[in-house]
Amino acid sequence: MGFEVKPVGLVRSPYRKNGEAPHQGRFSEEITEIEIFPEFEEGLRDIETCSH
Repeated sequence: MGFEVKPVGLVRSPYRKNGEAPHQGRFSEEITEIEIFPEFEEGLRDIETCSH
């Protein structure tokens, strides 16, 4: 039996290394975008209604 990992989307960020990103991102002026591939959008519908 095997295990395969596939991406569900992309992250576009000005930070290229972990050490470059601020510890408290909400205080940064930089913009980071998360793009979810269309075939996975349904699985994330209404996710904002969940707390965890």
